[in-house]
Amino acid sequence: KVPKKYEKDFLIAKAAVRACISRARAFIVLSFVKAKKETKNTYIVSPILRKEILKLKPSQSDKILVYQTKPNKRLLDILKETPEEFIVYGYNKNEKSKNLEFKLSGQEFINDLSKCKAIIATAGFTLISEALYLKKPYFAMPLKGQFEQTINALFLKDSRLGTFSEDPSKKEILLFLKNLDKYEKRLNKFKMDPSEAIGVLDKILEKI
Repeated sequence: KVPKKYEKDFLIAKAAVRACISRARAFIVLSFVKAKKETKNTYIVSPILRKEILKLKPSQSDKILVYQTKPNKRLLDILKETPEEFIVYGYNKNEKSKNLEFKLSGQEFINDLSKCKAIIATAGFTLISEALYLKKPYFAMPLKGQFEQTINALFLKDSRLGTFSEDPSKKEILLFLKNLDKYEKRLNKFKMDPSEAIGVLDKILEKI
C-alpha cells in the first residue's frame, strides 16, 4: 500500500520485478521492517550487514551525519541556520564552514556513522539498514525517480524509526531533531538479526 502520488511508480516497479523474477521456488526478501507476507514461499528477513558494521560499538556524540549523492545547496543553507553540528559527506572535500564539517569519503565515514546522534541522508537500503542496526534516528531524502528509495522512506516513516521528505524544509528538519528521543525509544526496542537471511537460505535449500 502506497500513497496515491506514488501509485504509478509503484505499479511500474512491481511490473518490472515480476517480469524479471516471475517464477521461483522461494523468495527471500531483505527488509528492515517485517512487513506482512502474501505467499507461503516468501520469506522476509533482516538485511545482511558488512562485517565492519557488526564490529562497531556505537556511541553517541553531539554531531549529526549528513550524506548526499548530489549537491543540495538548499539543504546546506537550512543546516547552517540549525543550532546543531553536522558532519557532511558527498561533496568531495575536506572543509569547515560554520557548523558544517565536510569530509571526503573513506574509513572515517563508518566511525562517524557509529558515533553520530542522528542521520540525514538519501534513502538507500544499505545505509538505512546500517543506521537502524546502530540505533540511529534517520531522516531520509529519497532521490526523485528512484522508487526503491521512495519505498525505503515509506517503510522508515511507517515504522516510526525515522521520517522522510523529498524536499525538506527547515521546519521538517527541526521537527525531526526535536523528536530524536521518541525515535531513540523506538530504536531501543527494534531488533535486527543480520544472520537470519543465511539461516533461512539454508533451510530452503535443504527443503528443495
